[in-house]
Amino acid sequence: MAKHIASLGGDAYVIPTGSHGRQIHYHPHIYSHQELRALFDAADAIQFSPYGGQRQLIIPVMFRMIYCLGLRPGEARRLHRNDVDFEHGSVLIRESKGHKDRMVFMSPDLHQYCRHYDAAIDSFHPDRISFFPNHHGHFYSKGTPDRWFHELLDAAGSVIVASPGSPPRPYDLRHAHVIEVINRGVRAGRSPEALVAYLSLHLGHSDTEDTWYYFHLAADFHPELRGIANASIESLFPEAHHEIR
Repeated sequence: MAKHIASLGGDAYVIPTGSHGRQIHYHPHIYSHQELRALFDAADAIQFSPYGGQRQLIIPVMFRMIYCLGLRPGEARRLHRNDVDFEHGSVLIRESKGHKDRMVFMSPDLHQYCRHYDAAIDSFHPDRISFFPNHHGHFYSKGTPDRWFHELLDAAGSVIVASPGSPPRPYDLRHAHVIEVINRGVRAGRSPEALVAYLSLHLGHSDTEDTWYYFHLAADFHPELRGIANASIESLFPEAHHEIR
């Protein structure tokens, strides 16, 4: 509009090219174990709907994969059937953020859980391409996991308490996964430097600074980790930073 006014000879300020708008900083909801239990119990209680495909089979598996593997919700939604290798227990994430592929591995429990799901959904969509097929056998739309997630939140009721201005999102399950990995690793004596290098590959980050963000989210820092979290990542392990980039 400003350009149009200026073209007519009016006095208008045109925002310079490359200027960024105001960024809204979202504070992720960090789920407690009790909240996660309530969320997955709600997923397991989902009922069949004639408009949602085999949602009673899909919802429990999709959200468990997001949490257990640290997937972005869109990565789970876009999984192809042949991306999940039941022989080796691996999951290929195609064309992730930054157009990079990566491989993640299922725990034995998740591996078996997904195997049961695959056999069950196969009876409805034997020739499907999508791992999570809609009622037509195709991929679900982008907004579907969000709608399902809000249904789970409603079913979980007062167990999940949201912070003002930061309602829980499906993406926060990825945050919960990473924080659990960090805390478990530090308690087991793994060095934070090694954890960052591993998580960068596991999460599909092209820059370890993106991974470092999760260390600041961890609620129960190990004393050593708390000190390192305020340091510069490049000064701690420049070799790993250069190699992963």
